[in-house]
Amino acid sequence: MRVYVNDPTIRDRLVEALVESGCIPAAVGHTTLEVIHPEAADADEARRELVYFLRAWQVANPDADLTYVAA
Repeated sequence: MRVYVNDPTIRDRLVEALVESGCIPAAVGHTTLEVIHPEAADADEARRELVYFLRAWQVANPDADLTYVAA
């Protein structure tokens, strides 16, 4: 899944949270990540779990403006 954030410092905070949750984030640009959920059974489960995680993380980080697109 590709994730776009509004600020590089927010991207760094998101990377930390994703790693702690078992995901593999890779920086694609200053404000863009490609995220893999290696423990998901399939692509649909990975997408659902990542969307759930990102929505919850955004609620806890209201200064973050995230946009995400399933690959």
